[in-house]
Amino acid sequence: MKKSVLKFFVSVVAFAAVVLCTASFETKAADESVDEIITKAAEKVKEAKSITFWVEKKVDVLLEKMDSYSYVEKEEGFVSSDDVNSVAILFCDDGTNQFYEYVVMDGENNYLKASIQEGISVRPYSEVEKLVGSDKRLIYDTLATLKNAKIKKETKNYYVVTGKRADNVLVDKATYTISKKDFSISKVEFTINETSGTFTNIDVDYKMVDGIIKISNICYGTEKIKIPEGFIK
Repeated sequence: MKKSVLKFFVSVVAFAAVVLCTASFETKAADESVDEIITKAAEKVKEAKSITFWVEKKVDVLLEKMDSYSYVEKEEGFVSSDDVNSVAILFCDDGTNQFYEYVVMDGENNYLKASIQEGISVRPYSEVEKLVGSDKRLIYDTLATLKNAKIKKETKNYYVVTGKRADNVLVDKATYTISKKDFSISKVEFTINETSGTFTNIDVDYKMVDGIIKISNICYGTEKIKIPEGFIK
């Protein structure tokens, strides 16, 4: 009798183990693939009229016509962006001074208003800026064309997806934290490629040799951004 009970108990445990393993496998199989995650997250960014976020940027800049003088450029602040324009309020530290800077991009020019200068300076888009576009476009285009994409980490609430930017413009590696609930993006981290250009306002060539951009607290807007009064005549 005892052996029968023991056999029955073992059978029940074995059956339960099979059921649990099968359920676990079925749950795992039901998870989104990396391509599905990227498609849904990219579509959510695309459908938004604008996005607003907190940004932190750190990049090593080499000035090639000034005895190879280099400095670390740091920026942090709020950015609002639609498909064409970006408006930012940034705290900047280039190693020599600190100031607040208001940046407006209208798809053709940058308009800068800093606390250490009077008036507004206008600077045409660099070649990289023309290719990358607004901040919203940078986030969308990089995600939508990620190559070698993989799920780096998965938690109860989020996927962390990494990959390379397909066209290799400005961004090398990208990491997105994406909500499982609605596929909204909460965080982005970009590793910047070595990039060369020219400061057109002072005619000095520069090279960004190392850098990282961290974006967080992303909010999706239902309206395009408004250009602050007085920036564009």
